[in-house]
Amino acid sequence: MKNTGLLNTLPTVKNIGWPWNEETPVDLYKEHTKWPKISIVTPSYNQGMFLEETLRSVLLQNYPNLEYIVIDGGSKDRSLTIIKKYTPWLTYWVSERDNGQSDAINKGLVYCGGEIFNWINSDDLYLPGALYQVGKAYLEKEFDIFAAYSHHFQWSKSKITFPNDRIPILDSIEKTIADHYYSQIGSFYKRSIFTEFDGVSEEKRYVMDVDLWLKYLLKKGSLKDVVLSDEVVALFRIHDLSKTGSGLEKFKREAARMMYNITRLCDAPQYFQEEHIDRHDRCNYCEEELEISPNINKRALLAHYYRRYPEYFYEKKNYESLKRSLLFLLGTSFSFWTTTNLSLAVKSFFIPHRLLNSLRNRKNKVALSSPEK
Repeated sequence: MKNTGLLNTLPTVKNIGWPWNEETPVDLYKEHTKWPKISIVTPSYNQGMFLEETLRSVLLQNYPNLEYIVIDGGSKDRSLTIIKKYTPWLTYWVSERDNGQSDAINKGLVYCGGEIFNWINSDDLYLPGALYQVGKAYLEKEFDIFAAYSHHFQWSKSKITFPNDRIPILDSIEKTIADHYYSQIGSFYKRSIFTEFDGVSEEKRYVMDVDLWLKYLLKKGSLKDVVLSDEVVALFRIHDLSKTGSGLEKFKREAARMMYNITRLCDAPQYFQEEHIDRHDRCNYCEEELEISPNINKRALLAHYYRRYPEYFYEKKNYESLKRSLLFLLGTSFSFWTTTNLSLAVKSFFIPHRLLNSLRNRKNKVALSSPEK
């Protein structure tokens, strides 16, 4: 008897294409008899226009060892009707008021028992074979994190606005932390890492995923258990109602708070920290204790974070901090001997401040008086 997937079992729909009338072939999983359990949580609130597409993109993976949990925040639209329609195929679901996305993810985590965990928001979707790629990679190497590509799109899946989005692994752990970028939907964790950090931070409403990634890197002090995949496994939807589409400044502010806290724990000089606070609108900074591996070179990490700060000190005519920052950077590694920093070093160490201000003022006057072309 031929193995069949869920396509003919799930509620019928009129739409065509993935994930409406297409599914991941069940025969794809024949190569192994036992697949690692994957737990997926979907946090949702008033996303009824997208939710069914998300649910089907998870279920029609036909992954043989799946836990799928939906945590709805008490939606007032048609979300509840959709969830009830798919209840037979869900491990657990609830619809009740919560304290936001991070709270919903952590509530769902309680019901998860898989080796691998990720969440998918209710306006995004996995591509065919996504979970197959994750499970197969785990069987080949028991990773901490599996990071594959995703595409960003606006409404129509054919209108890809930002292709090939994936976590970058740079040439050192310190640079990877400082130049952090995180692509959540294509990144699957060993579930024990989530539980180790008590889930995602509920104080973070926008960068809870980046926060977890940085906590992991800081504590691990190594990139050896991060597996990068060249597969494209997901689509990330951009729209006006999404947090990514409407809350970019809030993302930046939360990221600035994280950076401040990490550099504080790395004993950043006070003048660096004061400039950081001033540059980021003097937002409230919380002090959170983090475990930092002895494998992390704190001075190198600070230098990566602050390598462009001499330019800011120069623009503000804060020459004392300019000198101190250059000495800090240039004494850390030859990699910070950039053309810009060497030029600033010449100006700050060999030209008297009064003369430097005079030259800068004259240059600005010439620039202002030059006719526009």
